[in-house]
Amino acid sequence: MKNVTGRDGLILADALATAVVALEPLPNMHRPDSNLEDMKAPLGAWFDPSTVTMMLVQAKCRLNQVTGRDAVLKIYREYGEEVEEFRGFGGEAA
Repeated sequence: MKNVTGRDGLILADALATAVVALEPLPNMHRPDSNLEDMKAPLGAWFDPSTVTMMLVQAKCRLNQVTGRDAVLKIYREYGEEVEEFRGFGGEAA
């Protein structure tokens, strides 16, 4: 596959993480479970687990318009990570 933007891998990973977060809460009859697992597989192969979690958290915050340190930390806990500090989504310490 030709790299078009110089960030193709990151863009694809972000799109996959966003799709996973958007599709996971769907009711069973509408949730494409096999596709979800296939979407998660490249993320796990391309990135370490904490980076995958960060991408999922960012996607969930973006889709649900979540702001605020405590709300973001709660989402990290939902994904099984206990973090006390994290880099804000713009790169600033939060």
